[in-house]
Amino acid sequence: MNKEALINQLYSMRAQIDAALFLLHEEPSESKCSHQNRLNLTTMGGPEHWECKSCGFEYKESVD
Repeated sequence: MNKEALINQLYSMRAQIDAALFLLHEEPSESKCSHQNRLNLTTMGGPEHWECKSCGFEYKESVD
């Protein structure tokens, strides 16, 4: 493999890493949705569990 090909691959990897970092720093989708359109998934009086039908966010109450 020649030096120029290796440099091009490194630049390509850098662009992919920059794109991944951008996605990590985006605003969470939950701040854009109020989760009012809920599908109740709680069973037999167990911990609260629901899914937002609008954005797909899922909430499951932890029992600690």
